[in-house]
Amino acid sequence: MNEKRVAAGLKPLTMDNTLLDVARYKSNHMIQYNYFSHTNPDGTNWTNWLKTLGYKYTATAENIAYNSYDPVELFNQWWNSSGHRQNMMNPNYTKVGIGVLKGNGKYMGTQTFSN
Repeated sequence: MNEKRVAAGLKPLTMDNTLLDVARYKSNHMIQYNYFSHTNPDGTNWTNWLKTLGYKYTATAENIAYNSYDPVELFNQWWNSSGHRQNMMNPNYTKVGIGVLKGNGKYMGTQTFSN
């Protein structure tokens, strides 16, 4: 992702431990509770988790994807979707956390972005 950002004249994203934890938690949560959505079964989303952790941001986004065959292909799924690609290439985002986990016969991936 950072190679594509730099090639487009954007600054690379830095890995953020809190965003990493939230992304991993989201992927695990979707596997554990068998859903695929930005909205959790209880009606909350990743921003609620960030707020609970006291994370400060003015802009944030989340990409999610899954497949049953290749965790690396998750990136291509995001890249080939204009909305997901916009998140990855958004110049306002400076930080990212990525969580890819396997469970229930599939790879679940989450990217969480912020500034």
